[in-house]
Amino acid sequence: MYYTSAFGFWEALCSYLTLPKPYKSMKSCFPFSVILTSACSKKQEVNKQSSINLLNIPGVIVLFFQVTIYKTIVEATYSGASNYLSFTFQTSPSTLGIVYSVWSAGYLLVCPLVPLLVNKGFIYSPILIAWVIAAPLYMLAGPSPLLEFLFNGQKYFLLTVITITISIFLAGIQLIPSFQAAINLAAVNGHEKDSMQTYGAVTGTLNSAIALGSLIGPVFGGAITQVSDFTWTLTSLAGFSLPVVTVISVYLLSMKLLKLPLKPIVGEDVKIENGEKEKLLSESTDEE
Repeated sequence: MYYTSAFGFWEALCSYLTLPKPYKSMKSCFPFSVILTSACSKKQEVNKQSSINLLNIPGVIVLFFQVTIYKTIVEATYSGASNYLSFTFQTSPSTLGIVYSVWSAGYLLVCPLVPLLVNKGFIYSPILIAWVIAAPLYMLAGPSPLLEFLFNGQKYFLLTVITITISIFLAGIQLIPSFQAAINLAAVNGHEKDSMQTYGAVTGTLNSAIALGSLIGPVFGGAITQVSDFTWTLTSLAGFSLPVVTVISVYLLSMKLLKLPLKPIVGEDVKIENGEKEKLLSESTDEE
C-alpha cells in the first residue's frame, strides 16, 4: 500500500508539472471532476453545449475508454508488483523502495518530453505505438506462462524490473496526448477552442476515466492473482492492448474515410475571427 500510494503521489505531481497551464487549475480527483463538469455545463446551457455533450462525441468515448484501460493496467500492476517481487525473489523492503522510486523517477523524467511531441502535432500515433510496445513488455515482465517454452519456468528479477520500468515510460505517452486530442475533438464539435469551460469539461471527463481505472485496476488484478498468480495478471494486462489498439485504429480509419476532422483548421479560425471583426465594424458604422 505504501509503494502504491507513493507512486500515486509521483503520478499526480508529474501530471501537474507536465500538463499545459489550463489543465493545472483543473487537475482534480473524481468528485471534484463531477462538480467541475457540472459547473461548466451550466455555463454553456445557452449554447446547448455542456460537458455531458463530450460523451456524445465518438472520439471522446474512445479516449475515455483508452484512459480507463491505461489506468486499470497501471493500478493492477503496482498493486501486485510488490508482493510478487517479495515472495518470488525474496526482495527486501528497502530494495522494493528503491525499485518503486526508480519507476516513479522514470515517469517523472519522461512526462516532460511528451508535450514536445504533442506540440509538433503527434497525438494519436504515439498513443498507438506505446500500446503496441506495451503488450510484449507485460508478457515478458512475469514472464507470462504462455512463454514457458522460452523460459522453462525461470523468473528473473532484472527482467521484471526493467520491463515494468519501460512500461512506465510509455504510460505518460498513453495518457498526456489524450487531453489535447479531446480538446481538439471538442472544438471541432462546437465547443469553444480556448475556453476554461472546454478545458474543465475535457479534464473532468478524462479524470473521471482515471478514477474509474483506479477503481477497477486493483480489484481486477487482485482477482486474477488470487485465482492463479501475478504472471497471469500481467498476461491479461498485455491482452488489453489488443482491444485498445483495435478501437483507436478503427476510429481513426473511419474518420479518414468519412473525411471528418480530428482537430480545428487554423485557417478557418482566422476567417471566423476576421468575420466577427468585420461584423462589429459594420454594426458600429450603422449606429453612427
